[in-house]
Amino acid sequence: MNDDDVRSVMAVAAAIDPYMPAADDDVIAVWVAMLHDVPAKVGAPAVHWYYRSDAYRDHRRTITPGDIFGYYKNAAKDWRQRRTAKEITAARAAIEAAPREIPSLSVLFARYHAERKGADPDIAEGEAAARRLYMGVACPHPTCRAQPGQQCTGYTGRPLRKTPAHPARMDAARIQHA
Repeated sequence: MNDDDVRSVMAVAAAIDPYMPAADDDVIAVWVAMLHDVPAKVGAPAVHWYYRSDAYRDHRRTITPGDIFGYYKNAAKDWRQRRTAKEITAARAAIEAAPREIPSLSVLFARYHAERKGADPDIAEGEAAARRLYMGVACPHPTCRAQPGQQCTGYTGRPLRKTPAHPARMDAARIQHA
């Protein structure tokens, strides 16, 4: 706050409190020194807040620059917390909305083993991605009913040998991820 801002704050306080000291140059200089880093727009709300607070009702003490600074410090803390909460919410929304291009560990593992065997790693990566898709849905085959993440089984309860999953499960995965 500068001299004019302090004078206007003291005028607001004098209108409310009859015991407010006169705004002479020495008092103004002290207030300006105390409130130099407080924005001018905080002055009048701080005065209104102080004279409506329990501190004034209990002690009937005239407002000081320390009261205005205390109001500003608490208000600035609230503003920072609200801004931080808004930023966190916005960042979370941006993260959730962003497409994820992170390969799964199974895809990386399949690619690594294909390279070691001399096979095409792109084909192995595609097969691993497809396996991840159909393993993510429940198998609708009547004798299997494997849950997501479980391997398909035959009518004996043993894992399938010739195919990685029932065709019904692969169709269900295609429908779900289409």
